[in-house]
Amino acid sequence: MAQAAKKLWKNDIVKFIIPLQYHQRGWPTGKGSVIVLSKVKIYYAKSRIELLSDIHRYQGEKIHSEIDFLKKLRDKIEKEKGAGRQMERIEADLVQNYSPCSECADVFVKFKDFRKREGIKFSLKIEFANFYRHWETPYINGLKRLLENGVALKLLHGEDDWRAFLNDKTFVELTEHEKAKLLDRANSEDRKKNEKQAIKIFNNIRLGNDIAGLGNTSQPSG
Repeated sequence: MAQAAKKLWKNDIVKFIIPLQYHQRGWPTGKGSVIVLSKVKIYYAKSRIELLSDIHRYQGEKIHSEIDFLKKLRDKIEKEKGAGRQMERIEADLVQNYSPCSECADVFVKFKDFRKREGIKFSLKIEFANFYRHWETPYINGLKRLLENGVALKLLHGEDDWRAFLNDKTFVELTEHEKAKLLDRANSEDRKKNEKQAIKIFNNIRLGNDIAGLGNTSQPSG
């Protein structure tokens, strides 16, 4: 995990602002279809703070974007430990175009528990723009496990959220014209319908309600 000079391409950003409805086909699939943006703040002893950021892309079943993030963070922790630099707290903020799958949710929870046993407080916030396979019970249960284990989940939706996303200089480098076009996409009626449905899905998940029948049939496999 490095001080990222990486930036999102315009074609990456449209994978966040998807105007399709959850029952329609045509969603991004395959390599590069899932994107995770990570910002990490590490607190060491003696009040030293380190800031890290990176972009993680889905590379296939063995390399989910979230797993790539956790692997790089784990490597960083081991490197610092080997150098005698003790971490006290880690705050991670992720922004994703899709919600985590059930496998990644389980790994997040295990990672958080392991850090606790090491004496490192690990807090995690995940903001996502679209649900991934939310109509399948394992994926819903995965999101519930995250909530139950203190992981903050938030929907990326609405003009204010998208404006902030497009103005995030850590990851986004666009002309004002490009930003305006993408904001128009975010404000389109189709995208607004998508977000209304996502809000309903999210509320039902938090309330433990049945959300069967809201499925999309063409989302990435990981």
